[in-house]
Amino acid sequence: MSLPTREELQTLRDELKVRIHLGTKEVQDAWDNLEQRWGHFHAQAELDKTASNVSEAGKLLAAELMDGYQRIKRAL
Repeated sequence: MSLPTREELQTLRDELKVRIHLGTKEVQDAWDNLEQRWGHFHAQAELDKTASNVSEAGKLLAAELMDGYQRIKRAL
């Protein structure tokens, strides 16, 4: 699995944000947790403007975000 780009994560996040209000409490809680992690990722990505400069922690966080977004997408 390749590392998702910032744009891919942003697109998926935006799509889910529109649908999340219809989800269950469990999905909403998962979303809230991902939103906090998104804030950390977004701040790191602003510091590391190119994918080649993304730190290992940033890469791991990007993968975790994608996994979390995909779980929520399947739940909806």
